[in-house]
Amino acid sequence: MRKLWPLALLLAACGAQDVGAGLDPLRLTATSLPPAYLGEPYSASLAAEGGVRPYSFTLDGKLPEGLSFQGGRLFGVPKEKGSFPLLLTVEDAAKNSRAQRLTLTVSDPPRPGSPPSPPPPLPPPTPPATTTFTSSFTTSSLSTSTAASITTTSITTTSIPPAFATAFTTSFASAALAP
Repeated sequence: MRKLWPLALLLAACGAQDVGAGLDPLRLTATSLPPAYLGEPYSASLAAEGGVRPYSFTLDGKLPEGLSFQGGRLFGVPKEKGSFPLLLTVEDAAKNSRAQRLTLTVSDPPRPGSPPSPPPPLPPPTPPATTTFTSSFTTSSLSTSTAASITTTSITTTSIPPAFATAFTTSFASAALAP
């Protein structure tokens, strides 16, 4: 049993997906490709983060005629229109790999003087944070044998706006003497 312990530890370390303590997991930063236009120069750099450098990139799928892929960079002058599904894979020095499906769209260039395409719609607005409002009112009275009375009133209000919390207390006292 004593001799199997180092072997078990070695096997457990070999099965680890991401090597190195404190390293961020390997991931591709590209989630989409910018559009390409027929006959116009095109360049897109694809990158990765985390894992163990250096990275090795591969691209599977049919590229449009005129475009090339090398070292994480897609470049050239596309000579055919269409939608081209691609699979981008990155592998790090520790042999961890990640893949991302991408689509490259090649279309006719926009006509000069034509208005630019509208931007994509904005995501729906985030609803405002809930505001809580509480209030309390207390009154205490003190009467003396000389027919004088003192009344103390305290109002406490707490309001919690989205970005910060505030609280304030207002107190006042009144005194009256009997004639």
